[in-house]
Amino acid sequence: MRHKLAFTVDRDRAQLLAWMVECPDPNLWHEIVVGLDLTTGLGLDSALWIVQQPECDMATAAAALVRLEAWEYIIVPTEKKRYADARIFEIARAVCTRSQAEGYQRNRIGWDYSRLHHSPKVILHHIYAFCEQKGLAHDQTYLPIPVSLLSGDFDKSLPLQEYIADESGLTHVSALDPVTQKGMGYTLH
Repeated sequence: MRHKLAFTVDRDRAQLLAWMVECPDPNLWHEIVVGLDLTTGLGLDSALWIVQQPECDMATAAAALVRLEAWEYIIVPTEKKRYADARIFEIARAVCTRSQAEGYQRNRIGWDYSRLHHSPKVILHHIYAFCEQKGLAHDQTYLPIPVSLLSGDFDKSLPLQEYIADESGLTHVSALDPVTQKGMGYTLH
């Protein structure tokens, strides 16, 4: 059963994480990674928790790397980056380490080109080009390159968007009044 939720970014991080644990939904996790402002503590904490979950989708993990430009952390050590963020490094490390080990087994979500302008394959090519520019072999990067993740097949359909995630928060469509739902083109059956 889905819970109605009208959530603003002013809510406590612990409340969001507790709610995600209580209502595990990989499609919701994807919406959080793609729609919320991940540069805030709330977004970074959520993204790190999400990419560590066994049911995290491949597209969600790749979207976290793309949205946070975390692929740079694969090549450049945190201490050598001018504007390094330890939490973004933790996300990159979690995704890269898992991709090299057991990988992301769930592959049911497509790549949303309307909101994610760079595909994972483009990011992979950027990583390779940066390695070439720095004179690094692909196995000499700071973190392992998540080749299987970034070269994956993301031609799946996008999940029915039951949640709207944006700068102001996260809202379940059913929490909106029917006129607003219709005006936004949302109908839940």
